[in-house]
Amino acid sequence: MQAAEQAIEQDGAEVIILGCTIQFEFYQELQGTLKVPVIDAACAALNFAEFLIDLRERHGWYFNKRNEYLLPPREEIEAWKLSELF
Repeated sequence: MQAAEQAIEQDGAEVIILGCTIQFEFYQELQGTLKVPVIDAACAALNFAEFLIDLRERHGWYFNKRNEYLLPPREEIEAWKLSELF
């Protein structure tokens, strides 16, 4: 609470983002006290997942994974000895 108040007063923060999921559902209390939007990381992630599912179901839109996960260059794999891990 003190860090959020300080960010608002000293830095002009217009929104607070809670960085720890242990604070789940605590955002409502903070938001009421601080009078600025407070984003709960756990709620935001869940809502984003729901949003993506809704896009897929309503419009058929989805992520194309064809080029999403490219391997690092062979030189980096060898230099970091990553092949030994798998």
